[in-house]
Amino acid sequence: MALHEAYALFGRRSDLVAQHNPLLPPDELLLDPSGQLLVFRSENQGCAGWCVSLDQLSADDPPVVFFSDYLPDLVWEPFMPSLSLACAETILSETVMGRRYGPTGRDCVATPEVLSGVEDQFEPVGLPGYPAWHSPGEPPIRWFSAAGKLLCLEPGNSGQDLVVVGRTEGDLLEVLQAIPGEWSDPADTAGRAEPEEQHDLVLPF
Repeated sequence: MALHEAYALFGRRSDLVAQHNPLLPPDELLLDPSGQLLVFRSENQGCAGWCVSLDQLSADDPPVVFFSDYLPDLVWEPFMPSLSLACAETILSETVMGRRYGPTGRDCVATPEVLSGVEDQFEPVGLPGYPAWHSPGEPPIRWFSAAGKLLCLEPGNSGQDLVVVGRTEGDLLEVLQAIPGEWSDPADTAGRAEPEEQHDLVLPF
């Protein structure tokens, strides 16, 4: 039922669910390599999948697990306690991917000073911490927000990274002024994947 409602509410909003690791259309749902899980979202190169166990399909809002190239073959890990929360995470993460490398997005290494600035000045988003598909053994992903601003703490190459997007460039600038990080250069996009489509987004925060 939760997946049915998700498709009805925003299944055609590619700006919210298909910027990088898409929610699969109903006619592209598939089984994982073990044959025990229904995959409803896939990493864009097939390196990971977000799934519901086949024996949980009758539940209204079943838990979600994921498999990944960074886990042993035919092994999956818990992701979210419910599919509705997993869908909320999809919208947040796909929104960030749609703006991360544009004029309203930046990132930096989450030093202790950066972490303190985030935790002191921004409100946690009501999602439990959860593993990144590419770094399942690292500290969990966490989200924070303020009006017009969305912040994500995620595993990076040197510990944790902080990714920030704003509704406007002014919103982004307020975060950059509030948090003393070594922020990425918006002109440095070499080797970074661009989102499939650009939209005038109405962000969900």
